[in-house]
Amino acid sequence: MTDPKPMQTPAGGRPVGEVRRALLQAALDLNTGDRAATLRELARAAGVGQSAARIAVKNMRRDGVLSLVRERSVAYRNRPVGEYVPLCPLRAAHGGVCNESNFNFKALQGAWA
Repeated sequence: MTDPKPMQTPAGGRPVGEVRRALLQAALDLNTGDRAATLRELARAAGVGQSAARIAVKNMRRDGVLSLVRERSVAYRNRPVGEYVPLCPLRAAHGGVCNESNFNFKALQGAWA
């Protein structure tokens, strides 16, 4: 059995774990233009527990991988829940460095056209 290559090494020095990679892939898959994934949707799509997803998403937000973009009302909770999107889908998909300004410009250009 071969070990998968880590996408990045955070400041702490430990490689990115399977839970984080699965949540990031789920965030990429579930993100549409007008709707993003909630924590519960991310956990289900990634096949991880909600408590592990909550901790990982909190760390991913702190590391600048995911961002809370808006809140949405849901039937299973009285308060609105947050929707999360990857900050740079190219970096997330390929594990490389993404030029944030270039990505933002291309997104703006695509929305404008």
